[in-house]
Amino acid sequence: MVATNVLAIEYGKEFNLFIVKINNNNLNFSKMKIILIPKESEEYFYSALCNGLGQFQGYGGILKAAPEFYKKAKEALVKATTDKGKTLDVCYEDVYMQILQQGDYLQYIDCEDSSLNTKIYLKDIHEKVSLTDAKWLVQMKDEQDDADTADAILQTVILGSIIFG
Repeated sequence: MVATNVLAIEYGKEFNLFIVKINNNNLNFSKMKIILIPKESEEYFYSALCNGLGQFQGYGGILKAAPEFYKKAKEALVKATTDKGKTLDVCYEDVYMQILQQGDYLQYIDCEDSSLNTKIYLKDIHEKVSLTDAKWLVQMKDEQDDADTADAILQTVILGSIIFG
């Protein structure tokens, strides 16, 4: 019989890692649940957009924003980043996050399977990033992430699970 323990480990000020099962002192990531605060979920999703969107869109879909959402968000970011009359550059990942933060949504359109088409709101980021398998979230937290890490987060948030790769 394997004893089931709950152990909470605090990383920094905001990140809590909950190990829900320890089997002979060997950590099993499939049995771990990571709880993220909204700010962390947004940071992880932003990083995933920056590092994995190209790979994710290679599966035959596209993440896009309505032109009016994009324009409004970009204008807000440009205004917010103006420094002594000089406008700083903003990237489209910044614009995508601003779209979500202003209450609008992004849309995923799959070119091969329309049943995968969906809208993504900020609440989805808050609720679904932490549903990503713990091994990927630990890599993100430890700054050991790569495009595969980002792809896992994007698929989990947008598609509900990892269905490609």
